[in-house]
Amino acid sequence: MTFKEYYKYVFLSEARQSYNDYDKRDISIKNAYDELLMASNLIVRKRFPFFYELLRKLHVIHVFNPSNEVQEKDGKAYGWVQNSQIDTMAVDAKGNIYINVLFALNQLGFQHTVGVLCHETLHVAWRHLDRLGTRNPQLWNIATDLVINYTLLQEKISLPSAGIIPTRDGDYTISDITKSGKPETINVSNKTAEEVYDMLVDVLDENKMEEESNQ
Repeated sequence: MTFKEYYKYVFLSEARQSYNDYDKRDISIKNAYDELLMASNLIVRKRFPFFYELLRKLHVIHVFNPSNEVQEKDGKAYGWVQNSQIDTMAVDAKGNIYINVLFALNQLGFQHTVGVLCHETLHVAWRHLDRLGTRNPQLWNIATDLVINYTLLQEKISLPSAGIIPTRDGDYTISDITKSGKPETINVSNKTAEEVYDMLVDVLDENKMEEESNQ
């Protein structure tokens, strides 16, 4: 199959929309995951070359938690790394990107995998971990996510609905953990992560945030 034929296959096949039916398709979880990453990287390369150049400089580490779907011995045989701390995707300051295999397979189609990969590359490219300083890590993560996701929306990159996503105009409404006790809307368009962080500090009740995170 040529590159052009595979590209057409990715977009026309309904099987590419979701990968959590690999058992029905009679392919192994390893093959389904490899297929998902291949398709996602292809989309990034063809549609978003800037992000592709960033992504190809990162070292991808595939992680899993032993489960009914992936036994410990099988995951290790596939070359995946056992890690109970990473449930989705993450990056570190060394340029590693961690992908939880079952998260990618069961909760993302290839379009959202593309979005999350692009999201993680910007954390590294914009050196968000280095810029944390003495700030509250949870608030800093929200601020950086808002800035990144606003940028990706401007590029028409699809993102999972469960993420911290502003509108295309940059508005983001915080409903229940504000100091005022009422919904507060901030605008993140054309803002740095530091500026968004300061806006969050002004409106968010950090005690309520901590209570929610501990529940």
